[in-house]
Amino acid sequence: MRTNTIYEVILESGYRDPSGNTYSLRHHWSFATEGPPVVASSAPGGGDGGVDPASYLTVDFSRSMDPTSLKAAVALSPTTSLDVKLDPSDSRRAIIAPSELLSPNTTYQFVINTAALDVDGNQLGRVQEVRFTTGPLHPLRDWIAFATDRTDGSAGGLWIVN
Repeated sequence: MRTNTIYEVILESGYRDPSGNTYSLRHHWSFATEGPPVVASSAPGGGDGGVDPASYLTVDFSRSMDPTSLKAAVALSPTTSLDVKLDPSDSRRAIIAPSELLSPNTTYQFVINTAALDVDGNQLGRVQEVRFTTGPLHPLRDWIAFATDRTDGSAGGLWIVN
């Protein structure tokens, strides 16, 4: 069914049920389908300045989204590799993680095109664009670093906390 559409159903008199009973009443009803998914908000928001170059980007949608379609639908300019995932606790929120620090004091634009689908296969209603400007890099102070191992003994990762 098409999004954002009103459908009308009419059953004229004379129809039969599976048992063979004939009905003499006319039945009529209508229903509306929801509109396409939309971007409800983002962080950073459009026009934001002084954004930390180490920030992740988040986008909140009006509906639960399909994670596979989001990966192909999101781009950041100047071009930066991204990892796009849904928040494990809220499938309406996408977390966009640049693979490296964003450049300081630079204007970026992230775009989500209409290839983004909700879990029912409905396309995003329109291309969404958000422009923001990063601020300066913030040096780490009083930081703590520690390495972790996985339960199988392989290297887990390096954690740095400021």
